[in-house]
Amino acid sequence: MTSAAGSALKPDLSNWNPEDETTWDSKLAWRTLWVTTYTMILAFAAWFLVSAIAPRLNDIRAEGVDLLTKEQLYWLVAVPGLAGGVLRLVFMFLPPIMGSRLLVSFSGALLVLPLFGWALAARDTTTPFWVLMSLAFAAGVGGGSFSGLMASTSYYFPKRLAGTALGLQAGIGNLGIGVMQLLLPWVVGFGLFGTAAEKAYIVYGLMIGIAFGPVQASARSYLAQSIHPDEAGRYFGLYALSGRATSFLAPLSVALVTTATGSARLGMMALIAFLLAGFLLLLRTPYPAAKVDA
Repeated sequence: MTSAAGSALKPDLSNWNPEDETTWDSKLAWRTLWVTTYTMILAFAAWFLVSAIAPRLNDIRAEGVDLLTKEQLYWLVAVPGLAGGVLRLVFMFLPPIMGSRLLVSFSGALLVLPLFGWALAARDTTTPFWVLMSLAFAAGVGGGSFSGLMASTSYYFPKRLAGTALGLQAGIGNLGIGVMQLLLPWVVGFGLFGTAAEKAYIVYGLMIGIAFGPVQASARSYLAQSIHPDEAGRYFGLYALSGRATSFLAPLSVALVTTATGSARLGMMALIAFLLAGFLLLLRTPYPAAKVDA
């Protein structure tokens, strides 16, 4: 006689094992996925808050005399990415220590600082630059929490569903970036779609997102199928860190090709080389589901 799903699961989940139907609660697993995914949307929105504000920060502060230099604006945009990469090293160890409930609460509470901080500091022309830099670093919590939330999700699903769950979380979670980049410009008072060149740039950006979004989600699903659930935190942390640590390569390649050729179009086409390199590496990598256990 087959035991009912979750029949042997203890109230404190101390014997939780997704690979055993009697110690796994699918409703709890999917409910946890949607909660952590919503948290990731907010986290990514906060992470990209600074990059959406910085280009118009001096316009917002136009009534004051202490305008920011181009170098200062550059650092404000760069610091959240740097902070996100560093903080992912921390968050990758938190799921087994804090548990999903406390991790989600902790991550959400930390996002309050950059969100309310920027709302108050952006229009205050007396705000020192070091305060703005601190708020920019705090926004990096949104990027850092990614490794913890993804690793936490992997604990809740059996290996046959882990790829689907992580793909959904990554794909939907990244909506936070689009929401922030598209809606914030109108909130701060300027139109997004202006000249024909700006419209073409937006269309090109959307096309890149359509191409890279599925690649990003499927890469995480592929990784989930390749690793043991007990090591998910470590591998997803390293995966997230490597993405941030090498994120400078694409902008650098675009800048070098544009400078060498004098054509921004050719510079943007340099991104194709990264897609091609990834495709060639993938061809030589066996799919985990095809492996047979010894």
